[in-house]
Amino acid sequence: MAARAAIRSGAGLVSALVPARIAPIVAGLVPEAMVHPGAETDAGSLSADCLAQWNRPLTDFGAVLVGPG
Repeated sequence: MAARAAIRSGAGLVSALVPARIAPIVAGLVPEAMVHPGAETDAGSLSADCLAQWNRPLTDFGAVLVGPG
């Protein structure tokens, strides 16, 4: 939902970091976004160290949206 909202609002290039097990689903639902699978917990949410493992500094982005989906 958040990735789709970012695209609709005109954010430009959208990257979505999502739990690895749902990455294919999100990629299919939001084909305009670049979907990146992130490390996840046993419960299926993103792990606390997923940003460090992603190896992409947030300063590379003009805006950051955190939300469901």
